[in-house]
Amino acid sequence: MDWYYIEGIEPRGPHELEDLLDLAQSGTITPTTLVWNQHLPSWQTFADVTPPPPPAAAPTPDEPKISPPASGENSWYFLHGTTPYGPVSQETLRTLATEGVIDDDSAVWQPTLPGW
Repeated sequence: MDWYYIEGIEPRGPHELEDLLDLAQSGTITPTTLVWNQHLPSWQTFADVTPPPPPAAAPTPDEPKISPPASGENSWYFLHGTTPYGPVSQETLRTLATEGVIDDDSAVWQPTLPGW
């Protein structure tokens, strides 16, 4: 099965699942890296589609708090630093903008857009 992942703002792939696991071992892919294959309805975090890794350090306090969009609502994705997040609702994007987590220079994307 062909898998893809987001590195920076670019999709990478196709890869076999074993390749993704190797990339996770090397640190190229993290639990929050977005991954996708043709059987997923949307991009998912690596942690959501693979068995849990051994216990790791707690997330940093500045990691954004996000909630997924409601069923049928457009899905949005954004970069916080170099880490992609999503899917999130448009309301969540507004909240993150209000809190200063994302701003006018932040990369955001949804499936109807040609790029970030």
